[in-house]
Amino acid sequence: MRFWKYHGLGNDFVLVENFDGSISKDPDHVRSVCHRRFGVGADGILYLENSAKADFTMRVMNSDGSEAEMCGNGIRCLAKHIYDFGHRKEERLTIETLAGIMDIKLDVENGKAVAATVNMGAPRLECSEIPVNGD
Repeated sequence: MRFWKYHGLGNDFVLVENFDGSISKDPDHVRSVCHRRFGVGADGILYLENSAKADFTMRVMNSDGSEAEMCGNGIRCLAKHIYDFGHRKEERLTIETLAGIMDIKLDVENGKAVAATVNMGAPRLECSEIPVNGD
């Protein structure tokens, strides 16, 4: 498996280009890759995939093997990767996630993305809106 390691504001990720859909999202595989002592070590795996609705799709698997709707630090790393590796050389990108399509603005200096901004919308804090246990 060819991968890159990224970090953003305290989170670290394994990023894989999964344009043909061949890389496993199996929870056991994800836990193995993310294991800090016996794997690559990461908070999760970011899958860069094709999209019919946006420029690209991002799928996020957490280190425990569960899938996340979205990850702010992760999507910024993914956008940098897209730009720096020439998958799309534009300073505005759309990324499809399970939380919807996100608009990313990149700041570019000397041909490299040095910052990325994403509007993730207002936080959802009500128990009825997010899966939590308790009141």
